[in-house]
Parts: sequence; structure tokens; C-alpha cells
Amino acid sequence: MTADETPKEYQTTYRLKWLCANAKNIEEMISILRGAAIELEELRDQGVTLRNDGSQQDDYAHLVTNDLEVARKYAEMGFCWWDEENEIFEYLDQQEKN
Repeated sequence: MTADETPKEYQTTYRLKWLCANAKNIEEMISILRGAAIELEELRDQGVTLRNDGSQQDDYAHLVTNDLEVARKYAEMGFCWWDEENEIFEYLDQQEKN
């Protein structure tokens, strides 16, 4: 990659809507939310950031990284890359199977 090239950005949509929909009591709700917080902390510690594009207002969060290895590690979360110029959208977990 040259100095003029922008690094490829990998993105996933982290869905917050319905996160606690199946909780039967407050303890289950706490457990679900704690698990989500731990997952987000792990992503943050790997360098994943939140794209502050307003999607959070609709209970979605776009999480991004420029690190291909991190995106591969969490491919099951739906990390993908989008090349607007060439209109290419590909999930990493599908890419790994090819």
C-alpha cells in the first residue's frame, strides 16, 4: 500500500435492538447486558471503533477496523468490506471459504 492509499476498512453492524427481548427477569437482563459489554470491551481492546454515524439512535452500531486480522478473528460477527468505487461487498467469513 502506498502512502496515498486509504487502508481498507472492515465493518460490522452490531445490533442492540431486541438484545434483552428474551430475558425472563432482571438477572437474565443483567447477564445479557454484561455479556454484550464484555464482548464490546474485547473488540475495543483489539482496536475496533464505533463509527459515529448516528446509527446508534436506531439501536444499531457500526463497528469498524482497518486490521484485517482482527476482522478475520471476528468474521462470524459479520465483518465485511465495501468498495464503493467497484461496488464490491464481501463478508470475510464467505471470503475465507473460497
